Amino acid sequence: MKLTRHRTVLFTSCLLGTALVIGVCIYNRDLIRSVPWPVVCDSTFEFQFGQGGGLQGLDVIKITADGKAVYEYQSSPGTWSRKTFQLTSADMRSLVDKLNELKIIALDDYYTAHTHDGTQWCLLVKSQGHLKRIDFDNRFPRRVETLAVFVHEQIIDRGGAKASAVLVPQDRVRKFEAEVWGKTK
Repeated sequence: MKLTRHRTVLFTSCLLGTALVIGVCIYNRDLIRSVPWPVVCDSTFEFQFGQGGGLQGLDVIKITADGKAVYEYQSSPGTWSRKTFQLTSADMRSLVDKLNELKIIALDDYYTAHTHDGTQWCLLVKSQGHLKRIDFDNRFPRRVETLAVFVHEQIIDRGGAKASAVLVPQDRVRKFEAEVWGKTK
């Protein structure tokens, strides 16, 4: 009797342990995928990151290979502003290093929490003639949250602090976000 109970406990423990490992792997599958191509700051490099939503629009930072950064954001309800500033080569290296460190290119193309409304983020990275676009719909993996903090603290807050904001003309409002959304207008 004791041997049978011991086998049952052992079997149940193994089953639960296996289920836990499988669950962790499925939940963190983006952590174990390989990076298809490294991000480099070549002539094709471009980085776009938008945060907001479909109804109110996205605050978007766009950085090109030459280090030009354009940040278009909603400065108050219905009012859009734009800041243009130049990143240093060290800033560009830091951004590329962060993208590679976080293995952003290995993330899935779409994350959703299966809810209506809420917050959407969009990310677009171009490098070496490749393009990676990722949409986040109310679900934000830790790696993209880490990237968001980096982009705000190291690029937008630091570089954009010295730039003057200009109002976006009404006929140009939300046109800047079209590519990162995956829309062409």
